[in-house]
Order: sequence, then structure tokens, then C-alpha cells
Amino acid sequence: QKALEEQLAQTKTELEELKEQMRLGVYSVEEAGSKPEGGSESPENGVNLENQQLRAELASKKTDGEGLREGDNDTIQQLKQRVAELEAALQDREKGKEEENETVVSLKKQVEELEKALEQRKAAGHEDSKGAPVNGLQARVEELERALKESVPRGQFEEVQVTLGLQLNQLARERAEVATRLNQALVELERLRPPSHIGEDEDDEDPSESSEVSIASEHSMHLSPGGRTLEAIQEELEVARQEAAQALDTLCAERESRAQDALQLRDAIPLVKHQETLSAIAQQLAQTEKALQAERALREQTQTKLARLESELEAVQKDSVSKDEHDKVKTELERSLEESRQSAIAAQESLSEKETELKELRSQKALEQGLVSKEDHEAQRLSLQAEINTLTAQMADLARKHEKTCTEVFQVQREALFNKSERQVAESQLETVKKQLADLQAESTHIQQLHQDIQDSQGLIKEKDRK
Repeated sequence: QKALEEQLAQTKTELEELKEQMRLGVYSVEEAGSKPEGGSESPENGVNLENQQLRAELASKKTDGEGLREGDNDTIQQLKQRVAELEAALQDREKGKEEENETVVSLKKQVEELEKALEQRKAAGHEDSKGAPVNGLQARVEELERALKESVPRGQFEEVQVTLGLQLNQLARERAEVATRLNQALVELERLRPPSHIGEDEDDEDPSESSEVSIASEHSMHLSPGGRTLEAIQEELEVARQEAAQALDTLCAERESRAQDALQLRDAIPLVKHQETLSAIAQQLAQTEKALQAERALREQTQTKLARLESELEAVQKDSVSKDEHDKVKTELERSLEESRQSAIAAQESLSEKETELKELRSQKALEQGLVSKEDHEAQRLSLQAEINTLTAQMADLARKHEKTCTEVFQVQREALFNKSERQVAESQLETVKKQLADLQAESTHIQQLHQDIQDSQGLIKEKDRK
């Protein structure tokens, strides 16, 4: 921005110098044409006409010079507006550059945070399944590549600067040539002005009529070619003025284009630096991807191991019985065994009572009616007693077996808590216990059926007794 301000100040200075030179040239020509000639009391008609024409041309040139100055003022105003716009654009570019720098800093921070997170996850053994930061880094790399394509390399910027400098030097040389030609024209104009003071001195020294005529004729002869020289000089001055105006316009246009190009190329990032940044980001991205791949491989291994352990756990859970369920089954078995014992004891007591009653009834019946012989009665009693003894022995044996089985089941359950491989044996033993319990229940049912048969036989005996 300082360089642009310096260029603008230099351009304004050059414009002021050109306007001052043009103003001086016009004023000098005007003074040369409008200065009164006191020594020529008797001017010729041709000289008066030429002087009038010269004055008219000088007045028109003065008007043109004022119009040119007004045009220069308008040009300066336009240049000032353009410079203000360029300064605003430069500020916007600087803001955009600051935002881009902030974006680069934030990207670097994200990369550092991602690397720290990966190191922490490696140390802690955790898994990382999210690839959003990597996607964000890839998107940022693509944005930087697009920005690199849109930006102008530093070499091209320097070439444009050199070209603009050469063009500026050429314009300065052309301006110097125009100023030199203008100065030469002014000097020639001053040199060719009519020598009025010399004519007055000669008139004072020699007042004779013949000398007056000779001086007038000589002056006329000298002024006539001088007038033609003035016209040529005025033409050259006009040409020089036009060339100066063209050079000024060209200079202003070149300055404006140079300032605009400088603003456009000022914020360009060097290609080497941008490529270094991209390569560094690409390396960090590659390292991050490698770390993520390692984490993913570790995660897959962990998932495989976890699935295997889950399958083994499910198989063990299917093949094993929980402690609560085992305690519940054991409690039910003990309760059913106790009920079976109580029912067996009650059946035995009722059987003994019935036998006693039966004996009494039979003895009474035998005594009263003599329908059944003592031998038959004794044989029936012995057979029933044998069956009762057999059932009692079986009940005792089943009770012992049940206690032994419960003890074995309890021991197997305790061993199964420490060794999962023996659960199948415990389950088979549990099935055996269940089968034994079913057998015991079947025998209990058989005993109950026998008891029912005894009651039926007693009923039959009572009916016979009634008859």
C-alpha cells in the first residue's frame, strides 16, 4: 500500500510538472505576441495582420490550455477515485489474506489435535472409527490446490513488475523528450521575437527619412520570415502539446493498470511455499491415515476376539445352569423328597393301622362266621407284610440314593463354578437326578396305588362282613 501511495504521489507530481510546463509555454507565447512594440511607430499592414492572427491563435490556444487543465483536473479526480477503490480492494484482499492465514493456522491446529488424539488412543488402547478429521484435511488440501491454481506465481508477478518498470521508464524518457522539445520551442520563440528596442535606438541616432525607410524595410524583411518561423514553432508547440497530452494519458493509464496489477499480484502466495505447505500437509495426512489404518486393524482384531469370546460365553451359558436355578431345583427336589418321605411314612402308618384293623376284622369275622380259614388269612397277611417290607426297603434305598445324588450334585456345582468344562457332567448328573426323582415319584405313585388297593380290599372285606 505504501508503494502504491508513493506511485500515486509521483504520478501527481509529474502531472503538475507537465501542466506547469504547458502553462509556462502558453504564457510565454502569449506575452511574446501581445507585447507592444514602442519603437515601430509606423508598422506595416502585413505585420499588423500577422500580429492579429498570432494573438487570435494564442487566445484560442490559451482557451485550449484551460480546457486541457480542466480535463487534467477531471483525470486527477478519476485517478483519486480509482486509487480509493484500489485501496478498498487492497484492504479486502488483506482481510482475505488474514482469513486464509487463520484458516491455515486452524488447519495446522486440527492436524496437531488429531495427532495428539491418535497418540492418546494408541497409549490407552482405544479404537477410533471416525474419519471426519481426515476428510476435513482432504477437503482443505483440495481448497488449497484450487487456491494455488487461481493464484499467480511469484515469478510471473516479478516479470510483470519488470515490464511495468520498463514501460514507466520509457514513458519518463518520452516525457523528458517532450519537455525538451517544448523548452527548445520556447527558446526559439524567444530568440525569434522582433528586436523592438534595437529599432528604437537606431531611430534616435539617425532620424533621417532614408534610414527610417531602410530600417522599416529591413525590419519588414526580417519580421516576415520570423512570422513564418513563429507559425512553424506554434505548430510544433501544438504537436508537442498533443504528444504531451497523449503521453500524460498513456502514463495515467499505465499507472492505473500497474497499480491494479500490483494490487492483484501483491497477495499471491509463492508457488514454492505453497507446494511446501501442501507437501507437509500431505505427509501429515499420510501419517494420519497410516495411524488410522493401524487403529482399524487393531479394532478389527479386538472385534474378532470379542465375537469369539461372546460365542464361547453363549455356548457356556447354554451348556451350564446358573447357581440360582440349581438351588431352586435342589430345593424343589428336597421338598418333593420330603413330601415323598412323609407320604411314605403316612402310608406306612395307615397301612399298619389298616393291617391291625384288618387283622381284628378278620379275626372277628373268622370267629363269627368262619368264612376264611386261618391259613388263608395268615398267607394274605404275610404276602401283604412282605410287600410292605419290600416297599419300605425300596423307599429307604431311594432316600439314600437321593441324598447321595444331592450331595454329588452340590459337589459338581461347586466344581462347575471353578471349572466350566465340567458343566456338561454336572448337567448329565442333574438329568440323572431328575430321572431318579421321576422314578421316585413313580414309585410313590405305585405305593399310593397299593394303599388305594388295600383300602379297596378293606372295603370289600367290610362289605363281605356286612353280608
